[in-house]
Amino acid sequence: EGKFFSGIKYLPMINDRLYLISDDKISEIYSFSKNTKTPLINIGRSMLEELPINIPINGVFNSHIGIFGNTGSGKSNTLAKLYQSLINRIDNIELFSSKSKFVLIDFNGEYGTLESSFPELCQSIKLSTKKDGGKIHFGEKEFWDDELLSVLFSATEKTQKPFLTHLIKSKLKYDDDLGEYLKRTIKIMF
Repeated sequence: EGKFFSGIKYLPMINDRLYLISDDKISEIYSFSKNTKTPLINIGRSMLEELPINIPINGVFNSHIGIFGNTGSGKSNTLAKLYQSLINRIDNIELFSSKSKFVLIDFNGEYGTLESSFPELCQSIKLSTKKDGGKIHFGEKEFWDDELLSVLFSATEKTQKPFLTHLIKSKLKYDDDLGEYLKRTIKIMF
């Protein structure tokens, strides 16, 4: 059928024939794309065959992705490689900049190479709790957001986040004196 299905459908038996797959077929498998018109980016090479591994831009960057692994396993390098490969593929930087926006929050300073490699595309804001100039100021509307407050307070999913969500909804509904509002909310919750 000309399609690759991952996994094992039938286990091999003793005396079954063995077929060696060609490098071309392995390259097709590593290209992960069903549509030949979809632009691909190269993310590396296979370890054994040294064949290029390509992924479709439209299947990766228009959705959510997760990169998982242990500390030191290369998660940050993988993400940086994805962005670098995408940016290297751009023909029209002005068109790309007008249609695409990425926000990368770099807590550990691991993505500075992207900014130095592509200064015409990257704008960075370095935040610091030690310097007055290194802060982002949130307006009241942006600050009173349960997701933002959950991150800022490292709220637990099952107990503290529902409390913050209730707090925000009530504030929006009864927007009066903050001190009285907090007292009333704590009485309701406990």
